[in-house]
Amino acid sequence: MVVYRTLYDLYGAGLPRWIGYRVVESAANVAVMMPLGALTALLLPRRLWWVAVLACCGLSLSIEAAQALLPGRMPSVMDLVANSAGALLGAALTLPFRRLTPEERATRDL
Repeated sequence: MVVYRTLYDLYGAGLPRWIGYRVVESAANVAVMMPLGALTALLLPRRLWWVAVLACCGLSLSIEAAQALLPGRMPSVMDLVANSAGALLGAALTLPFRRLTPEERATRDL
């Protein structure tokens, strides 16, 4: 597998041994869901950014559940956690760059 060969080469170049396949896989799951979390949050009003996180978590849960039905695939709670963390990071990173709309400001002041 390419990941194992690459890790082996990187270990020779000084990569710490604690960075193994599982760490790389989890980091990839976080990275894959960050853009989806951010884009989904941008489609919603700023005050509802958390709905994007829930939607992405639901999508991830659906994917993991579907893997239980596929031969040779195993669902993973760790993948679900990493995907959810990526969605949360992506959605949260949009917040400082968005302003409340006049309608949102009016409802916030109530």
